[in-house]
Amino acid sequence: MNILKVYKEAFLSKKRYIVIKGGSGSGKSVFITQKIISRIVSEKNLNILVIRKVASTVKNSVYQLLKDVIYNEKLEDNFIFNRSDYSIIYIPNGNRIITVGADDVNKLKSIAGIGSVWMEEATEFLESDLEQIILRVRGKSDNLKQFYLTFNPVSEESFLKKRFFDKTDDDILTLTTTYKDNPFLDKEYVEHLENLGKKNHNFYRIYSLGLWGALQTGGELVKEFNYTKHVFNNILYNPDLALHASFDFNVLPGVSVIISQIINKEIIVIDEIQLIHPNNNTRCASQEFLRRYSNHTNGLFIYGDSSGKNESSRSEAGHNEYTIIMKELHKFRPTLRLLTKNPSVVMGNNFLNDILSHNIEDISIKINNICKKFIDDLLYGKEAADGGKFIEYAKTESGAKYEKYFHMYDAFKYFLIKSFSSEYIKYQTGGGKPYLNKIRNRNKNSY
Repeated sequence: MNILKVYKEAFLSKKRYIVIKGGSGSGKSVFITQKIISRIVSEKNLNILVIRKVASTVKNSVYQLLKDVIYNEKLEDNFIFNRSDYSIIYIPNGNRIITVGADDVNKLKSIAGIGSVWMEEATEFLESDLEQIILRVRGKSDNLKQFYLTFNPVSEESFLKKRFFDKTDDDILTLTTTYKDNPFLDKEYVEHLENLGKKNHNFYRIYSLGLWGALQTGGELVKEFNYTKHVFNNILYNPDLALHASFDFNVLPGVSVIISQIINKEIIVIDEIQLIHPNNNTRCASQEFLRRYSNHTNGLFIYGDSSGKNESSRSEAGHNEYTIIMKELHKFRPTLRLLTKNPSVVMGNNFLNDILSHNIEDISIKINNICKKFIDDLLYGKEAADGGKFIEYAKTESGAKYEKYFHMYDAFKYFLIKSFSSEYIKYQTGGGKPYLNKIRNRNKNSY
């Protein structure tokens, strides 16, 4: 079988769970089909369950794909294709591939003797469905018991992310693949995927890049952000330019740092830092910055939340967040650039939207694709009824609640408004507010 290079490890893997998320055209479903057929042909006393959430989708999806691969491998004379129940039998050893829907999970209880399972489009399932399916694979057997899960990562809220991707487990192999891993796609399909972002950047993330998506409602705060327009792969740090590090201070999820450089009026966001407990504090974030940029010699400017100038329970007596930063980063001889007070959320956000929309005051923004938390803030942070930030909450494993979005966003805005203060003042005082005018016209036309 011609197995794509990206799947070689998964083809040979003996791990219990092989979980593959990816974009369209990445070949993940074909690969699992190849693995299943290889096992059915080479092992004895093996039945494999192939399951979709909805039974009516089975015939034209997984069942047809299994047939296609079998015919492609010229093995069709060795198989019986049963159209009454969409099962497939390998004649030489009697092994079966059973394709079913899980509309009623209780129906699965009547299926016995299952050695391995493939859950296609696994995001359609509930976690309770998975638990029921795992129960179907039991009993002594010489065969390897494996679970194959394939899906497009349509929502970061999926239980699959937390269960398989957010932790390390020696019994789990995870992969993320895209159309770029499949050299057999036709040119027109590749062009379609690459142009997807022009229509919907969330779809582009999911179906072209294989990245976790989120439900977008049109109520996002940063409405003019476009992934394909503003995000660039592998932007490199330029040692000949000054660094601009901006801090947002929170106990949870932790201190957030956004790191940028400026060429004329082009802002290049190159990096971000947000460490997990117990290193989610200002001192550790500063030390991580020092580790990453220890050889930098061309200037460092520090920005951030103006409330960090106050003493807090997180800092020693007589110190605040910025005295800690300046102490830890003293080798750079940093310059502190702080706003007198934090800017208006609505006005600051309108300023950002106008820059993203059409480079107001000739300011432009490029973001390195590694800045995932900042990108998520821009993509998924919601707007409140008053035009400010709608605060959504998430929880740590211990149950502690924290604000899900806007930490990197806030850090960036402190830097943006301080660095381009004259342009921002002009914007505030009526020197042209096209985004604000667009919002007013939109509201006017809605009546």
